[in-house]
Amino acid sequence: MSRAACSIRSSGNRRIAYIIALEDAGWLDPAERTVTLSTRLSGAWTLIDRLSGVALGLLTAPLQLQVPAGGLRPLEARRKWAWV
Repeated sequence: MSRAACSIRSSGNRRIAYIIALEDAGWLDPAERTVTLSTRLSGAWTLIDRLSGVALGLLTAPLQLQVPAGGLRPLEARRKWAWV
């Protein structure tokens, strides 16, 4: 199992949404992967599946998701209070 961390830094303006792309990077051994997402950004963030439009939950605590074998799972992290 591998672990990757991505830190998003923003200064000057307030971001209300981020697009996140999760992919199964197993070129030689495609398999469903479990990914844990968490944030250090302030406020409550809703995680949305960009393909189905389904809200996956609040990102107030680490959230585990599945990435399909050989696939891509695009997500959107949006501030809970954002209306756009």
